[in-house]
Amino acid sequence: MVARGDIEPPTRRFSVRPLTRLNTLGLHAPIEHWQEPKCEPGYEVNAAASDTPNLRLQSICQTTTAESVDEYPYPMTNLVHYTLQNNFATIRIDDGKRNALSPAVLHELYQALDQAESDHAAIILTGRESVLSAGFDLKTMKRGGFEALNMLRLGYSLPARILRYPYPVIVACNGHVLAMGVFMMLSADYVIGSRGDFKIAANEVAIGMTMPRVAAAMLRHRLVPAAFQRAVTLSQYFDPESALRAGFFDELADPDALMARAEALANDATKLDPRAHTESKRRIRKTLVRKLRLGAPLDLLDAALIGLRRKPKQ
Repeated sequence: MVARGDIEPPTRRFSVRPLTRLNTLGLHAPIEHWQEPKCEPGYEVNAAASDTPNLRLQSICQTTTAESVDEYPYPMTNLVHYTLQNNFATIRIDDGKRNALSPAVLHELYQALDQAESDHAAIILTGRESVLSAGFDLKTMKRGGFEALNMLRLGYSLPARILRYPYPVIVACNGHVLAMGVFMMLSADYVIGSRGDFKIAANEVAIGMTMPRVAAAMLRHRLVPAAFQRAVTLSQYFDPESALRAGFFDELADPDALMARAEALANDATKLDPRAHTESKRRIRKTLVRKLRLGAPLDLLDAALIGLRRKPKQ
């Protein structure tokens, strides 16, 4: 007679399909931090039916957030430009298009943040022409698999990295900003928007996605309550003036005066006491950062389950 505790649980097989329905958002973290897959007893991934072999859901849940990148499997491609002057650094995203947050862009962003921190510099984060960022790279999303999940992990870790950056961070938003670009922007200490015919939105619900925990936490962090509800549940598109009232921006500037205003603020910020600034921002953001770090692995698990439940379009 077999004791109850000796009964082996049935093996349940999953086929992890590509994340073809997972569009924009914001997650990214280095591949070397993914742990060796460890499966819960009774669960097993069917790698033969998957383009993400050996990926276990357990490994997603156990993943640690990444707030710096020392090694990364993407070559430097000059998508993010770094300049240092007058004790503040300018980090400019420019992919020549919509500034999609691809794995390569995210990698260079992390490297730029690390460089600025080593230079003890305040930061101006900005984009190109009329766009800060349109969110995650859809081509990577549509390909699915491990690279898409890794891109999401990098993105979801980015807000916590910026929130805890030890020196002032100012965003000079050049124009349009969507999805993960919004969540990155809202991590800054001060945000300047550009006047003009621009759109600001967290459009996840509009494209069929449940709002990720990390994204919702960043929207709640900055937006007034009514605007937060509309931004999340209705995917409302804001123009710069309504975005200012909602809390996306702290002020607006004309496009040709945007960088001059950001530089003036950065110069003022360098006069702050560095220790007091760092300790104060980390004290008041401790709960939020903890929520982000706990939410990111759960958002990644949700992304993986989308691949399990949804069949790729033929």
